[in-house]
Amino acid sequence: GELLRLSWRLDPAPACDNDRDDDEDGKIDLDDPGCGDVHDQSEKGSIQCDNGIDDDEDGLTDYPADQDCDDLADDEERPPACNNGLDDDLDNLTDLDDPGCSDATDDNEWGELACDNGIDDDEDGETDLADPGCSNVSDESEFGIMQCDNGIDDDEDGQTDYPDDPDCTDLTDNKEKP
Repeated sequence: GELLRLSWRLDPAPACDNDRDDDEDGKIDLDDPGCGDVHDQSEKGSIQCDNGIDDDEDGLTDYPADQDCDDLADDEERPPACNNGLDDDLDNLTDLDDPGCSDATDDNEWGELACDNGIDDDEDGETDLADPGCSNVSDESEFGIMQCDNGIDDDEDGQTDYPDDPDCTDLTDNKEKP
């Protein structure tokens, strides 16, 4: 027995093959989501809710202590975008006041409408509220009402809007014709 005990001290079994709950999460060895195989030296995984690190710096570490972790396999140790107190899509609206949020568990403040989806829908180099075609996040199109930003070849010369139509000086120009 003494030789076996001494042998264990000199060459301990890896954490994922030692029949102990090393990270005290209720899971042992290969039943622990932090273990990839029996050779892993730690039951703590690289997944945020099981890595032993307070990734979102809220004073709570991993599941179940951090309420932002749904389980040990959750790789987001932070609240959802629609419940974090931040303006994630930079439209000056936060969380449930943002029309892109369906509820507090929604992890995306971007909406489906063209002026609130984070995409340059009219391909003019401007996105959402920065696009002159958007007056608010509820606009359904980034194309504006001006001829050089409406998505129509108004002068039928085969070139549409600024900067593709040389008759347009900028997006606010209201005539495609020279």
